[in-house]
Amino acid sequence: RKICPCSMGRNSSFKAVKFIDSTHEVLRSYNKPQTSKRRRTKLTEEQLNILEESYRINHHPSSEIKEAVAAKIGIPIKNVQIWFQNRRAKDKSIKEHIIAESKRREDESYYTTNRRINLDFMARGNSVSTHHHDYNSSARDYSMYRSNSRNSYDGSYSSHEKY
Repeated sequence: RKICPCSMGRNSSFKAVKFIDSTHEVLRSYNKPQTSKRRRTKLTEEQLNILEESYRINHHPSSEIKEAVAAKIGIPIKNVQIWFQNRRAKDKSIKEHIIAESKRREDESYYTTNRRINLDFMARGNSVSTHHHDYNSSARDYSMYRSNSRNSYDGSYSSHEKY
């Protein structure tokens, strides 16, 4: 290593700076070996069915159950853990979408109904404002989704995803 004189000022701490001395070192710095990316694992339909059945029984299985599932389907426990986390996130996202869509439909229905009623009464010289909400429809929509649909999760997961 060569020492950079500018870094040895009166009040500065001693710093060593490496200078590249040869063309060979310059070329070597540009030709770093590329690390190959890990390929995503695609689960078989049988593996997916076992994971889905386990998820249907318990969204938050214990470590022992995850170990047993991992051994049964032949993948690392870390991947089973990631699959369950991703599956819970997907369920949450679907639930939020269904609730938002249900609320949008309720609001749309409310405004359409309210406008029609107000126009009718305004035509008669009266005015009225009505308000109706079905607070149970969001939960009912989600419950129908859970009971009537087979999940379409394709079984792909990556060890680079958060767990």
